[in-house]
Amino acid sequence: MKHFSYRVLLSLLIVIGMAGSPVYAESAVGWYNKGTDFYNQGNYKEAVDAYNQALLINPEYAKAWNNKGAALAAQDKYADAVSAYEKALLIKPNYAKAWNNKGNALRDLGQFEEAVAAYDEALKIDPGYLKVWISKGLALNNLERFEEAVEAFDKALQLDPQNAEALKGREIAISGPGTSSVGTPVTATQASGSISSSKTTVKQ
Repeated sequence: MKHFSYRVLLSLLIVIGMAGSPVYAESAVGWYNKGTDFYNQGNYKEAVDAYNQALLINPEYAKAWNNKGAALAAQDKYADAVSAYEKALLIKPNYAKAWNNKGNALRDLGQFEEAVAAYDEALKIDPGYLKVWISKGLALNNLERFEEAVEAFDKALQLDPQNAEALKGREIAISGPGTSSVGTPVTATQASGSISSSKTTVKQ
């Protein structure tokens, strides 16, 4: 009986100890959801910390890598964001949102050719991804490849004929040399939305 009681007490102590640990206090999904809450509240550093906890538990959590990248980009840490998006894409190569986000971070770094290549990957996966057509058009404007930019904005306008950003970008592209979309006050990352925002109860 004493031996049995000792085993029960030991088991309880182990459970209590695990509950107090920052790694085991939540599941990967729990930390992911906390990170999403922090992100939506504008607490980007705390969001990164929460996504890191999720990734300690499940390093293959593509959505957590993507959202970590978004939280880093929101702090202007674009190179780190690109690395996080690339981790997501190694796990899930057909992740259109991560390709789009990678393109946005590259555009914020001034790497416009690489950004266009990332947007093209997103569009291979989801040709109806409105924000990617707009972002591609803006990057092409940055590169002064105006005819291609017009084509991208036209694709966007087929999906949303009244989209103000696409209409403005197209106008810039038609104006051609001497007009630039560089230097707008909103970054590529801020303009297009970045995280997988819905909470989940299932590991992705």
